[in-house]
Amino acid sequence: MDKAHTIEDLVNIVKTYLNEDNIKLIIKAYEVAKSYHEGQFRKSGDPYIQHPLEVCYILGTLNAGPNTIVAGMLHDVLEDTDMSKEEYQRQREYIGKRGLFAECLDRFYMETGYRI
Repeated sequence: MDKAHTIEDLVNIVKTYLNEDNIKLIIKAYEVAKSYHEGQFRKSGDPYIQHPLEVCYILGTLNAGPNTIVAGMLHDVLEDTDMSKEEYQRQREYIGKRGLFAECLDRFYMETGYRI
């Protein structure tokens, strides 16, 4: 990885085309993902949160909508952390219904073993 992007880098990109409410939602999703990925590291040694952050940075450069970016941020939370499905439901209320797409991807993987 050339440069590890930060949440500030992501916000700087999405603020060029998303409104403040959508940006706040993305930041909330980041905070939830970061808290659950705390202490996890990738094989490269990078903190695990860097992976969803890089996914979202790429999505931001593509002018993806807020639902897509939130899904990108949360896409490994159920699969790769100790978050229960019940806690995910509580966090969905905090994050908003935009987290539903990420939940659907995680449930699909957990139930079938297939990644999309």
